[in-house]
Amino acid sequence: PFPSPMARAVVTLLIFVSAFLPLSWAGWNDGTSFYRAVPPPGVPHDFLGPRRYTGSTSVPAVWPLPSSYSLGEDVVVVDAHKFSFHASGYMSDTLHAAFDRYSHLLFPPLQGGEGKAPPPHGTLLPARDEHDASVLVGLDVNVLSHDMSLTLDTDESYTLDIEAPVAHLICHSVYGAIRGLETFSQLVVAQDDHLAYIIRGVPVHIDDAPRYAHRGLLVDTSRHYLEKDLLLANLDAMNYNKLNVLHWHVVDDQSFPLESTTYPLLSQKGAYKANQVFSPADIEEIVEYGRLRAIRVVPEFDVPAHTSSWMAGYPHLRANCPDSYGAMDPTKETTYEFLQNFFLEMSKRFPDAYFHLGGDEVSFGCWKADPQITQWMKDHNMTEYSKLEEYFEQKVMALVHGVGKGFVVWQEIFNNGLTVRNDTVIEVWKGLDYDTLDAVVKSGLRAILSGCWYLDHLTDAWDTYYACEPSDGKLTPEQEKLIVGGEACMWGEQVDRANFLSRVYPRVSAVAERLWSPKGFPPPATDGDEWSNVAPRLHEHVCRMRRRDIWAEPIGVGWGFASCDWE
Repeated sequence: PFPSPMARAVVTLLIFVSAFLPLSWAGWNDGTSFYRAVPPPGVPHDFLGPRRYTGSTSVPAVWPLPSSYSLGEDVVVVDAHKFSFHASGYMSDTLHAAFDRYSHLLFPPLQGGEGKAPPPHGTLLPARDEHDASVLVGLDVNVLSHDMSLTLDTDESYTLDIEAPVAHLICHSVYGAIRGLETFSQLVVAQDDHLAYIIRGVPVHIDDAPRYAHRGLLVDTSRHYLEKDLLLANLDAMNYNKLNVLHWHVVDDQSFPLESTTYPLLSQKGAYKANQVFSPADIEEIVEYGRLRAIRVVPEFDVPAHTSSWMAGYPHLRANCPDSYGAMDPTKETTYEFLQNFFLEMSKRFPDAYFHLGGDEVSFGCWKADPQITQWMKDHNMTEYSKLEEYFEQKVMALVHGVGKGFVVWQEIFNNGLTVRNDTVIEVWKGLDYDTLDAVVKSGLRAILSGCWYLDHLTDAWDTYYACEPSDGKLTPEQEKLIVGGEACMWGEQVDRANFLSRVYPRVSAVAERLWSPKGFPPPATDGDEWSNVAPRLHEHVCRMRRRDIWAEPIGVGWGFASCDWE
């Protein structure tokens, strides 16, 4: 009934252990499982090796924590030789690619030896018989819709049931399937140097859906250039954390590392080096890589400030002011002609429904110093520079709307009282600013929070980010719905290829759980410790990411975890 003597030995061992040791959910300090055997009275606590109790009762070892779950008390062996994925609903190239990825993630190559070929997928699952009662041989994935669009409104929910011989995953979209596959992969635990795989807590039932639709990470490629392969690795890591928006701050004052065929001097004059530029082919690859992992790529083109690198190749865009960075001249029609052509080109490069248009930190002093702008304002009976800013933003929004895009802007647009379109999304970035956040949604606009999740604050640890709650509890349910999510921001002044991933992970993992799991999750442990249901899972998640070549930094020695035991 089993494929090898090793598998028979594993099952025999499990039966033997279960006869003497009642099993309960708790945390292991080794980054391999969140389930521990609790010895009965009289049996030394180190009977199973150096594993220290650190967790609580019935919390699964999944990050981010699912919104609803129930766990049993049994263990199943995952038969790596027989295991296969099967699509009983709509099949697609996207799901096919996900099966390939998770075949490798579930059953990685043996450490220090030759890797085992991943199991096949799409094959018929074997019929159940009495010998398969404790062996899992497949996962059936039922995608209920053929809709392949990836938007703010995409349904990422899924239901996962695990019981031998076949587990079942049901979802409304292929992107919900990707979320469910990630959860399933986190429940499969390797034993004995990947010679055996098990799932504990069976039967497992999970009904899961994100709390917020927008769960993002801002990546800045202007201050320091980040190579394409690093961006792809980051998209993998985002997928492991169920983040779904890459807010790509592509360009800024410092550099313009993006090739434009319409305006080639932008990168030729504005990039740091000729080989530090993202080509159209690079963009296409990054966007598609993200889509296959249920991640939208939203580019930011911050205007009218933060645009010095634009002006290196096209100086006519610049207002005539002594400011070292300066801003675009909002009074020239040539500025808008340039932006219209640029946005049209970028709308074809980036298929997402949104552009981020920035709009922050506009220097009115620059405009005041330009006599031509001052005269233009007099000619148009304009006395306030905030009205000039509004004039610019309204024209730019009309251009972006004209190429079929919606837009996100930083909170200054709202704080300065500018009139904006009803479909504008306001990003609140100046700290945990509940006043602005609440005012935005009370005005009927949608909001994104990022102010308490600035990852460039390098002294802030993961628990600081985890403690940030997007809702102050003062809004009506309808107003709450207008907070569409949030994102962490990794500004690029102090990160490059050498330290980007370790600076971001696992601190952004804390943000990911805050945005995915229900408010108030996870519940405190039975001893009242609010962190004991969090820290052990996060440590395990760090070890999991490292096994997947995402070199996340440790969560800190203060939590009792020094390293991953297998390292």
